[in-house]
Amino acid sequence: MRLPAFITRLALCATASFAQTASAEEQGIFVWNDPQQMAIRMVIFTPDDPNTATAAVTLQPLKSISSTMTGVESGGQGIGLCLQQVDDNVSPASLFGFDLKGKTRWEKDAGDFLPAIEAALPKGHGTGKTADWFTFSCEDAGAGDKDGVLAFDVGLSAGPLGADGYIVEGKDQAVTARLHLSSKTGKVLAAALVENRTSRLKLAPNPTEQLYSDAKNQVLLFVSDPHLTLPKSGRGQVLWGNAPILWKGKPVVDGFDFAWYLPVKTPK
Repeated sequence: MRLPAFITRLALCATASFAQTASAEEQGIFVWNDPQQMAIRMVIFTPDDPNTATAAVTLQPLKSISSTMTGVESGGQGIGLCLQQVDDNVSPASLFGFDLKGKTRWEKDAGDFLPAIEAALPKGHGTGKTADWFTFSCEDAGAGDKDGVLAFDVGLSAGPLGADGYIVEGKDQAVTARLHLSSKTGKVLAAALVENRTSRLKLAPNPTEQLYSDAKNQVLLFVSDPHLTLPKSGRGQVLWGNAPILWKGKPVVDGFDFAWYLPVKTPK
């Protein structure tokens, strides 16, 4: 049975974030879009007591209607965010990198990635945009092919360019580009197209074998006993086992666009 798209999204954004072993010093991370707080938020917890957050921070306030995608790199040391303001006529987009204290490491506009994206297009093709007017949509985010690498899928319009430098009329098409960025600096490490859902660049493999629906219409991703419980609708409260994750005694992880790093051994 084909899984709903949101389940694929949840798995993609975080699979490579699973570590093989845990230690007392390692920390768990959960990132989400909190619509009540109008912010991208993050909690930190320890493997010994995952139901109790040891810290909760706001990574990025959302001051307008926005489309977001979050991801955590495979080493669990960096968080990425794609943010597009969809209520703006220009719909500007930016990518961000954060450390585990919630500090912004870097912030770059869509135009900063235009050269890398256009270099990945077929010869003679382009966006017909200058960096100042270029934007993209946030399609996915997650871990790249190794520790310290964030991966972002961004949507844009491209096509063959005419003599005037613009896309030939009627020849534009929707394109998805995948960017591999340094989680520390935001530097472009590689860029490639995503075609038929595949790319030469990795964005966290999808552990569909670890997902199933239970009688309560929830989706479970088993990582230990107990387990992380995600809302099947893609929106709602996230549980550890049958209990909510708490910050200062109150449930804290409730929203959508989830990403995480869990420093626990994944069962085979």
